[in-house]
Amino acid sequence: MNKNVIPFTVFAAALLLSAGASAEDLTNPFYMPLKGKGLAETAFSYTHSSAKTQGPAFIGGGRSATSDDSVLEQSVQFGLTDRFAFIGAVGNLFEASGEKDTLYWKIGGRYAFFFENTPELLMQLQVTYAQMRGGDKQVDAKLSLGYDAGATVLPYAELAVLTPMEQGKDNNESKYSLRLGAYSVIKERVALRAGLDAFWDREHYNYQSYSLFGEAEYIISPTMSVSLTGAYMLHDTYKYDANVETDVFSVGAGFKVAF
Repeated sequence: MNKNVIPFTVFAAALLLSAGASAEDLTNPFYMPLKGKGLAETAFSYTHSSAKTQGPAFIGGGRSATSDDSVLEQSVQFGLTDRFAFIGAVGNLFEASGEKDTLYWKIGGRYAFFFENTPELLMQLQVTYAQMRGGDKQVDAKLSLGYDAGATVLPYAELAVLTPMEQGKDNNESKYSLRLGAYSVIKERVALRAGLDAFWDREHYNYQSYSLFGEAEYIISPTMSVSLTGAYMLHDTYKYDANVETDVFSVGAGFKVAF
C-alpha cells in the first residue's frame, strides 16, 4: 500500500507504574503463534488529514484541503514452526471520505530469532507482499528488536522498509519508518504501548514526519483481546519547509483471537 496510515497518540506515563509481561502474552509486540496455533485479528483505523497554505491570498495563501481515510483489515497468522508463522490478510482502503475504496491482499511470513546466550534479546523479521486492486504492488520488510529482562517496561524498536513494485525506476523508491516504543501490562488485564513514529519518503520531495502513538488493549481472556489506538502527528516536512500548516490524527480499534 502506498498509503501512510500510521496509528498515533500521546505518551502514557502510566507505563512506568505497570506490571511486567512476557513475550507469550497475546498483546505483546513480539507475540506470534507457535507450531499448529493461530492468531486472527480484525483492525480498523481512521485518519483525518488537513492542510492550509500560509501567506497572503494573492500568492496562493489561505488555501485548504482535508482528507478522511480509513482501513478495515482481517489478518491471520499461523505457526508453521515455533519460530516461523505464515501471514495472510485482506482489507479495504476507503479514501477521501468514501469517494474511492480499494481492496487489497497480503501474504508473507514472520520469523523469530533466538539467542542462546542472551535470551532476553528479542528479534523478529517479517516480510509481506501486498497487491491492491488495480495492480499496485508492494513488498514490506520489518525488523523488530526488543529487550525483555523481566522489568516493568519492555522497550522495543521496529524498522520497516516499504518498497513499491511499480513500473519505472523512479516509482520504485523505498519508504522507511522507525518506531521507538515501550510496552507493559497493568494488573494483568490492560496492556499499554506508547512511543514515537518517524517516516521518510525520499521520492516525494524528501518527505519526513514525526508522530506520537499509543494503544490500550484489554485482555478479555488468555486467547482474546480488544484494543483502541490513537496518534497525532507532531511535525512534518510541510510544516517547516513548504510553509503549509498540516494537522493529522488517527484513531482505531482492534479485536484479536488466538486459536
